[in-house]
Amino acid sequence: MYLGLRWEGIRTDSSGTGLQNDGVAQPCADPVAQTLYKFPDKSGRQLRMALTRTYKAPNTNQLSARRYERT
Repeated sequence: MYLGLRWEGIRTDSSGTGLQNDGVAQPCADPVAQTLYKFPDKSGRQLRMALTRTYKAPNTNQLSARRYERT
Protein backbone atom coordinates (compact mmCIF):
# COMPACT_ATOMS: atom_id res chain seq x y z
CA MET A 1 0.00 0.00 0.00
CA TYR A 2 1.30 3.44 -0.92
CA LEU A 3 -0.17 6.78 0.16
CA GLY A 4 1.28 10.07 -0.96
CA LEU A 5 0.83 13.58 -2.20
CA ARG A 6 1.91 14.80 -5.63
CA TRP A 7 2.56 18.50 -6.28
CA GLU A 8 2.13 19.81 -9.81
CA GLY A 9 1.13 22.97 -11.58
CA ILE A 10 1.88 25.47 -14.29
CA ARG A 11 3.15 29.04 -14.31
CA THR A 12 2.94 31.34 -17.31
CA ASP A 13 4.11 34.90 -17.80
CA SER A 14 3.16 37.33 -20.55
CA SER A 15 4.49 40.71 -21.53
CA GLY A 16 4.41 43.04 -24.49
CA THR A 17 5.00 46.57 -25.65
CA GLY A 18 2.64 48.90 -23.84
CA LEU A 19 1.22 46.07 -21.75
CA GLN A 20 1.53 45.41 -18.07
CA ASN A 21 3.54 42.26 -17.30
CA ASP A 22 1.19 39.56 -16.14
CA GLY A 23 1.62 36.10 -14.70
CA VAL A 24 -0.61 33.21 -13.72
CA ALA A 25 0.33 30.40 -11.35
CA GLN A 26 -1.93 27.41 -10.86
CA PRO A 27 -0.46 24.96 -8.34
CA CYS A 28 -2.24 21.81 -7.25
CA ALA A 29 -1.57 19.15 -4.61
CA ASP A 30 -3.03 15.78 -5.58
CA PRO A 31 -3.55 12.80 -3.24
CA VAL A 32 -2.32 9.39 -4.40
CA ALA A 33 -3.24 5.92 -3.07
CA GLN A 34 -2.19 2.68 -4.72
CA THR A 35 -1.71 -0.96 -3.88
CA LEU A 36 -0.13 -3.97 -5.60
CA TYR A 37 -1.11 -7.60 -5.14
CA LYS A 38 1.17 -10.34 -6.51
CA PHE A 39 -0.55 -13.69 -6.98
CA PRO A 40 1.12 -16.48 -4.97
CA ASP A 41 1.75 -18.75 -7.98
CA LYS A 42 4.95 -18.35 -10.00
CA SER A 43 3.16 -16.94 -13.10
CA GLY A 44 4.27 -13.36 -12.40
CA ARG A 45 0.70 -12.09 -12.50
CA GLN A 46 -0.09 -9.03 -10.43
CA LEU A 47 -3.03 -6.73 -9.79
CA ARG A 48 -2.45 -3.01 -9.29
CA MET A 49 -5.12 -0.58 -8.13
CA ALA A 50 -4.70 3.17 -7.83
CA LEU A 51 -6.79 6.18 -6.94
CA THR A 52 -5.67 9.73 -7.59
CA ARG A 53 -6.79 13.14 -8.69
CA THR A 54 -4.88 14.64 -11.60
CA TYR A 55 -4.14 18.18 -12.65
CA LYS A 56 -6.06 19.60 -15.61
CA ALA A 57 -4.13 22.26 -17.49
CA PRO A 58 -5.98 25.51 -18.21
CA ASN A 59 -7.25 26.35 -21.69
CA THR A 60 -5.13 28.61 -23.89
CA ASN A 61 -7.51 31.56 -23.46
CA GLN A 62 -7.07 31.29 -19.68
CA LEU A 63 -3.30 31.63 -20.04
CA SER A 64 -3.10 34.78 -22.17
CA ALA A 65 -3.59 38.25 -20.82
CA ARG A 66 -6.97 39.80 -21.47
CA ARG A 67 -7.07 42.53 -24.04
CA TYR A 68 -8.29 45.89 -22.88
CA GLU A 69 -8.13 49.50 -24.00
CA ARG A 70 -7.83 52.56 -21.83
CA THR A 71 -10.38 55.27 -22.50
